[in-house]
Amino acid sequence: MQRDDEQSHIFYRIGDDGEWEQCRTNEWPPYRAARQAMVMIADGLERTKSMSPTEREIELERVGQLVERI
Repeated sequence: MQRDDEQSHIFYRIGDDGEWEQCRTNEWPPYRAARQAMVMIADGLERTKSMSPTEREIELERVGQLVERI
């Protein structure tokens, strides 16, 4: 039984039968990690616009390593 104070998330996916199905979970939906990675990469690109090529490469490598952890 779910407590009232627990946050749940609803997402939709294509089931084994090819039809859309609604899923409810207490964990973040699977697309959240992909969205977070996209935001991190976009932020990294924006922050490194004014950096030298060497500094930019180092910073983007760091962002890439963080994205791999997600």
